[in-house]
Amino acid sequence: MQLQLRNTGQTYGVIAKSLHWVIAALILILIPLGIYANGLPYDTAAQLARKGQLFSLHKTLGVLVFFLAVARLLWAASNPRPAPLHPDRRLEHLAAQTVHWLLYGSIVLVPLSGWLHHAATSGFAPILWPFGQNLPLVPKSETLAALTAGLHIVLERVLALSVLLHIAGALKHHLIDRDVTLRRMTWGQINTPPSAAAPPPSPARARLPARLPLVAALLLWMAALVTGGALGLYTPHRPPLAGPAPGTAPTTVPATAHTLPGSEWIVQSGQIALEIKQFNSIVTGQFDDWQAHITYDPDRATGQASVTINPASLRLGSLTSEALGPDFLAPGRFAQAQFSAALNQGTATGHLTLRGQTVPVTFPYQLSLDAQAAQVQATLSLDRRDFGIGLKLDDPATLDYAVAVKITLTANRAP
Repeated sequence: MQLQLRNTGQTYGVIAKSLHWVIAALILILIPLGIYANGLPYDTAAQLARKGQLFSLHKTLGVLVFFLAVARLLWAASNPRPAPLHPDRRLEHLAAQTVHWLLYGSIVLVPLSGWLHHAATSGFAPILWPFGQNLPLVPKSETLAALTAGLHIVLERVLALSVLLHIAGALKHHLIDRDVTLRRMTWGQINTPPSAAAPPPSPARARLPARLPLVAALLLWMAALVTGGALGLYTPHRPPLAGPAPGTAPTTVPATAHTLPGSEWIVQSGQIALEIKQFNSIVTGQFDDWQAHITYDPDRATGQASVTINPASLRLGSLTSEALGPDFLAPGRFAQAQFSAALNQGTATGHLTLRGQTVPVTFPYQLSLDAQAAQVQATLSLDRRDFGIGLKLDDPATLDYAVAVKITLTANRAP
C-alpha cells in the first residue's frame, strides 16, 4: 500500500495522521501525569526528588507537544481538509468544527502557558534539555508567574473537555453513524462508496458560515478565561499562615524603614536576597519587609547593626509556598528573625536568630563612603540545618544545605 503524504478530499495524509496520534498520545499522558505529580507529597528528600522528576518529565513532554502542535497547524494550513461527510447536519458540523478549533488552539496555548510560567519563576523541576530554562523577553516575575499558572490551569481544562468531546464525536461517527470519519485518521484502507467518502457540494443554505466555528471557539475561550479571573487564578497569592504556637502571640514587623547614623543619612534602597540550589538550579528570592538600624563611625570604622526581618515576606520563586511551610520558616510560629552585630574594620560579628535558633555569624562587608552617599554590600553563607530548616530534605542534590544571603544598602546624606 502506497503511503499518501498529503491530505486528499477523502482522507488525511500520513503526516497529518502521525502528528495527530503522537500529539493525542502525549496529551493523554501529560494530563494525568500533571495531576498525579501535583498531588504527590514532598516531605522527604526522596519524595521531593520523585515529584521534581515527574514535573521535569511533564514540562519536557509539554514543550515537545508545543513544537509538534505548531508543525501540525502549519501542515494543516498548507493542506486541503477532507470534505465533511454530513454537511447538511448544520448543528453537528458547527459543534465538530468548534471543538476542532478549541483543540488546535489548546494544544499550542496549554504548553506555551506552562513554558512561560516555568520561565517567569525560578526553581523546581527543570526542563530536560540543553537549551536553558529561560525565554527571551520573559522576566522573572511573581505577577507573570501567577498569571501564566492560572492560564495554564484554565486552558488545560478547556483542552481536557475538548479531547473528551472529540473522542465522543469520533465514537459516535464510528459506532452509530458507521461512516468513515474515524477511519480517515487511521492507516487502514477505506472501503466506502465515493458518495459516502466525498459527498457532493451542499446547497448554500445548508452550509455554515466559514468563520462561525472559530467565533464560537473564541467565545468559549473568553468564557473560560473570565471564569478563571473570577476565581482569582491569575493573581499572586501566599499560602495562609499557620496560627501561632499555643501560649504565644506572633509579633509583627513595621513597614520597612532603614537608618544610617541618626538623621545624617537616609536609606534610598536596600535588599536582603537569597540564593539556594535545588536540583542543580539556582533559585533566587528576597525578603520584602525588614528594618535595619545602623550606627557607624567612619573615622574608627566601627559601629553596630541591628536588622529585623519578617519571614512571611519572603518571595522565593516557585518555592515560596514550601519555604513558608511548617518545616521551613514557619512564620506563623516564628514571626520575626533578628540579626545584631558589631561592625569593625570591614567585618560584621554577631548572631542571627531565625526560627527560634540563635547562631553566631561572622562575615565581611564592603563599604563605600563619601561626602554624600554610602553603599554597603555583603555576602554570607548559612547552613539551613543550623536553624532546623528543611531537616527532612537530607539530600543536598535535592535541596542544597548552603543558603547564600546577599545584602545591599544604599543611603544618601540628609540635607
